[in-house]
Parts: sequence; C-alpha cells; structure tokens
Amino acid sequence: MAIPTIDLTPFFEGTAADREAIARQVDEAGRHLGFMRFAGHGFPIDLTAKCVAAAQDFFAKPASFKRRYGPAKEGDFNGYWGPESELSGALFGSKTNFDLKEKFKISRPTDTGEYDPAQPKIGWEYQPNRLPADPAEFAPTFLGYYAAMEATGKRVMRVMAAALGMNAEWFDDKLDKQESTATWNHYPPQPQGAKEGQFRSSPHRDIGSITILIEGIGQGLASGGLEIMDEHGKWLDARYEPGTIMVNVGDLLRRWTNNRWTSSLHRVANPPDATSAAKGRVSLAFFQKPNFHAALAAVPACVTPGEAPVYPPMPAGEYMRYRMLHSVGVLENVESVFEPGLMAAPDPAYGRKLEPQQQA
Repeated sequence: MAIPTIDLTPFFEGTAADREAIARQVDEAGRHLGFMRFAGHGFPIDLTAKCVAAAQDFFAKPASFKRRYGPAKEGDFNGYWGPESELSGALFGSKTNFDLKEKFKISRPTDTGEYDPAQPKIGWEYQPNRLPADPAEFAPTFLGYYAAMEATGKRVMRVMAAALGMNAEWFDDKLDKQESTATWNHYPPQPQGAKEGQFRSSPHRDIGSITILIEGIGQGLASGGLEIMDEHGKWLDARYEPGTIMVNVGDLLRRWTNNRWTSSLHRVANPPDATSAAKGRVSLAFFQKPNFHAALAAVPACVTPGEAPVYPPMPAGEYMRYRMLHSVGVLENVESVFEPGLMAAPDPAYGRKLEPQQQA
C-alpha cells in the first residue's frame, strides 16, 4: 500500500458525505501503514522556510557553542543533542549504532501545572526550554513553529477521531494540556559513509499519539531518506511532497486504538550516492503527546462488543514517561509498561491486524 495524500479541506468545509469519505481514507491509512500525507492541514507553510533557515543558521555554529545549550541534567531532553548522541534503535537492543544526526528539542513553553510530585510515575516535572539568543530568529521562530504545530495537531486529531468512529471532538479534552515536544533535526553530510548497521536515524517507532513531519527544502540540502517498513518487512520510500505534512501514528495512539491502527517502523536511510552524501538534510518534527492524566484506555469504537480491550487502561503520562526515559537511556521497570512483543524484536507486523490473504 502506498502512502496516501489526503486533502483535509472537504472534511472541514464540505458536506457530511465529504467528511465520511475523508474519514474512511484516514482509517484505511491508519490500519495499514499508519503513515499519511495531508494537504489542507492548516499549518502555515510559509513558516517552513523560516524554520529551515533558522535551523541551518544554528547547526552551522561551532560545536562548542551548540553544546552550551544541551540538556540541563541527566534525564532531561530539552536543548541541543550533538551528533551520535541518540540511539533510536535502543528499543530493539541496539547499543552501538547511534544516529548520524544532531537535533534541537523543545517542549511546551509554559508549565501546564499537571505534574504531580505525589505521582512521580506520571509525567515529568516542567523543563524550561534552553533556546539560544543567537541566531536572533532561532527562538521566536521555533516557538512560533511549536504553537502552529500544536494547533495543527489538534485539527488533525479531529479528523482522526471521526476516522475511528467517534465524535470529532473526542480527543479535545485529552489534548488541552498536552505535553508535546518539537525537534529540528540536522543530518550532516556523510563524505566518509556510515558504519555497518548505522543510519541517519535507526529503525524505530514513535512514542506519542501522532508525529507531524516536514522535510526541509533549501540550498545545499538533500531530499528524501525517510523509509517505512510494511507488514512484510519491505522498506518503502516515503517521499515528501512540498506543501503537505507527513503524519504517522505513534505507539501511544496504536495502543489507544486497541491495535486498530498501526505504528510502523521507520528510519532515515543514508545517502544513496556521493552527490547526496555531500549534502546535509533538515527535518522539522512535532511529537504530539496527550495530557499527563488523560486516560489511555481503548477508544470505545475500537473495542468489539463482548471482548476485552487488548491493553489495560493507564494514564497517558505514565506510558510517555517510561518511553521518554528509555529513549534517553534511563531505564525504570520498562518491561512492566511495554508490551513484551514490542520489545522482543522489530517485528514489522506487530500490532497489525492482517487480512487473511496478507498472512505469510
């Protein structure tokens, strides 16, 4: 199945029949690859070029300058992460193949006040962002990007709710104090190539509800590289289409939908030739994560009458906390939270309800 490009405009401006048609397309994409491109999404695309330029200006700074803005302490995630500092494939036991990228991450600019010290397993204490004053446009542009993506994500989740057979507003009160994060990624040129088994971003699944991704387009930047694994273990090219956003289902939403939708393995492959390897790559990502105390219990329309949900309910913040700590190398009873099948191996069919003809 190819990644579909779906125009959301008729969902918000069309008839009831238009909304139903869009919902069916989104549901189909969620069931098979969990990836879809959206046009008519509401994100101000003119902001994209400003973000890419600001990212390029920052990542061009000396390493000694960038390191000043790294995470404040162990377990924190806001700020600059240098080359080969992230291990995307850690979920599947990779210990050495660190990602060939650097990134800058921010979280919600203001404290939601939802973290409860009496329930330390649910969420994390507020972490101030560590934005530099130089380049001058970096901080205001990044914060503007976060605000625009937060609004776009809520809009997308209204479509997702309808696609799951719920009222479009079903996710609204679960996202009003969301704990989403945003990351600008830079994949440096690779004139020397990569080590065996090392990628710009190793195969992984995302943690949250949805991820929204825009590939940077600009002078000196390479295009492409994002690949998705289908249910049979084949890597598919996920080419970016200018003007669209790429949206994928994360593990939290897969769990929320009772495995109706899938969270696919994906990676950023290394450049295919010397010309591409001489160029860097930039991507802008928004990782939507619900309110800490939102109930991560199966969406009612995703549970067959008379059958129990696949997963017991838990606070969304508890799931997110363990996954985030795992991603930065701080492990605390991970097996008690993750499904064993998720951690056992990078199974391309994990969480998918395959049609009979797709088996084997």
